[in-house]
Amino acid sequence: MSRNRRGTILVLWVLVMSVVMLAGCRENSAGGKGPGGSVAQRKTAGEKGYWDLLEKVSDSSELPDWQGKQIKLTMWYAHGQGVPEKPRAEQDVVWPEIARITGVTIDGEKSYDNNGQDFKVKLGLLAAGKDWPDIVVLPDTKELVDAELVYDLTELLPKYAPNLLRRINKTYFDQLASNSAVHGGRPGNIYTFPSQIDPFILPEMDASIDMTRFSRIAPPQSPHVYGFIWVRDDILRKVYPEAMTLREIEDHYMQYGRFDEEEIFDVPIDSMEEFAAFLRKIKKVIEDEDIKEGNIPVRVTYATSGSGDNWGLLTCLNGRLQGSSVFTTYYTYFDKETGRIEYAFNQDWFKESLRLYSRLVDEDVMSKDSLVENAATFTQNLNNGLYAVTYAWQKPDAATLRSAGKPYEYRKVFPRIPIRTDKFLVPAGPAAPGYTVAIFKDSVDEEDLPQILRWLDFMVSEVGEKLIYWGPKTAGLWEEKEGGRVYTSSALEDNMVYGEANGEARKYGLYNSWTQVAKRPWPYYPVFAAGGSRLHPRYTYPDIKRNRSEVDTFFSEAQVAGWDLESMKVPLAKSTEFWHYVSDVEGIEKWNNARSVYEEALMKVLTAKNDEMFEKLYDEMVVAARRVGANDETLDEVNKVFKEANKDYQYLQ
Repeated sequence: MSRNRRGTILVLWVLVMSVVMLAGCRENSAGGKGPGGSVAQRKTAGEKGYWDLLEKVSDSSELPDWQGKQIKLTMWYAHGQGVPEKPRAEQDVVWPEIARITGVTIDGEKSYDNNGQDFKVKLGLLAAGKDWPDIVVLPDTKELVDAELVYDLTELLPKYAPNLLRRINKTYFDQLASNSAVHGGRPGNIYTFPSQIDPFILPEMDASIDMTRFSRIAPPQSPHVYGFIWVRDDILRKVYPEAMTLREIEDHYMQYGRFDEEEIFDVPIDSMEEFAAFLRKIKKVIEDEDIKEGNIPVRVTYATSGSGDNWGLLTCLNGRLQGSSVFTTYYTYFDKETGRIEYAFNQDWFKESLRLYSRLVDEDVMSKDSLVENAATFTQNLNNGLYAVTYAWQKPDAATLRSAGKPYEYRKVFPRIPIRTDKFLVPAGPAAPGYTVAIFKDSVDEEDLPQILRWLDFMVSEVGEKLIYWGPKTAGLWEEKEGGRVYTSSALEDNMVYGEANGEARKYGLYNSWTQVAKRPWPYYPVFAAGGSRLHPRYTYPDIKRNRSEVDTFFSEAQVAGWDLESMKVPLAKSTEFWHYVSDVEGIEKWNNARSVYEEALMKVLTAKNDEMFEKLYDEMVVAARRVGANDETLDEVNKVFKEANKDYQYLQ
């Protein structure tokens, strides 16, 4: 997969550095004394040839014992509010191996999480007592950096974390350094070791990847999150007899394990007009055959869903029909042609979309009743199969339909509308890892930084990643067979490969980043990829049994559309969405407080009976939007803040 090479990113990595090391043995900040020896001696004893060896071995058991200082760290796990139970691995095979190779362990007794509080409350308590741990996982680093509590790792990472730099995309790494909004530090400096990275920003996602296998752990993504509609399959077959039902789609997957392009795009919807024609065909079938649920006629689809806004229709559905991403909202979006954030209501494409939807409402193709339904009534109608077509996140509950004995299900239908990357932006969001590790100055001696970084780097190396999935060979949890490694225990295979929540991975201290059912036992250790890389057993296992529940992964436009999503995505430090500027631009707060005025005016536009009435109501909507803060002055201020925050990205200038 090609990389996003656009833009100029500040290159910060210094490849040659000197670190003044203190000689002699001193007590470790966590309270224990190691075997001793100077830094130079430890390097000679424990690191000679280590990096070269790490590239050549296939399993951690092939690496030598660490001969230097033994370091025991206290950890603050700062994610969430914490949990009362901190389970230990009954037969841990991971941490003992980490300690053997790196000389680093975590003190599980003295380590802690947020103990029922949020991060800032816990931070305040620690600051008051000046009782800092050695490391913190998942910190909001801004406060720590501003107080100069944690080490600056900018120049240390290239020297002591070569596996990290080798395995992650360089553009991503540069973004992490160059943008303070991303990592909560200072522009040009990195204060945390990144881990648990989104696999889709990794350089290993190249042409050699088997996407069918990789989809098992990280399915390819569509540029638009809601790139489909849901359709009652019994009614769909009456309009398109060749279209598969959901059961037929599942049967096909169970037999072949994949779908070709014709099978996924089996309903011809190539434009907004064709989508409207599709809905009208469904309406005719419903009326001709008098399709009802009980005594209530089935409706084609809806315009609103009782939620108080129009997000489903005008951001999710309309965004896909317009060929944009979900970040092209009905408030604001970034226009590549103008090079600015723009109001959607000022654009002809948005106006004509609303004109079409108002016509569909007038024809009762988009139900007129939906405009006045509350959320409870809408949900009841939805789950009773009273809408033939649904969209966005609003899918009838399958269990409810099955328990009611309904003779139909809802399947996805994908419009064949190309993504207009010449017009619309597909934001990637800030480049930020899922987990980070920061190291406290007051608790960790500077001379111990190389060894701690070496430990972190081992954990994100290929050998380290294999260790947390399989354990070392010496543990006997797996064996090599033709085609690759397999677990010796069927229970462990069920847990690690198929996601059965039987606790086997936790028993041995393994981590399954695919299913999330095997949470790591306490204490936590860093991991490489958020969803698992190509080293994950779900990717490498020689033979995977299929399951009907997986069909959505493979019956997807992203599997066949040929999008190079990574080259389409634009990393942003500050979003294009209006409400993100509430603390920066005075007019946004006014808009937020009175947004319902705009929503109500927009709803009236959907009730237009003819073009003359539409024009009048649309003009009134624009006036209402401007009156509550969405004016030119506010937009100019938003663009000023946006451009400054994203100044490193040349293609946004």
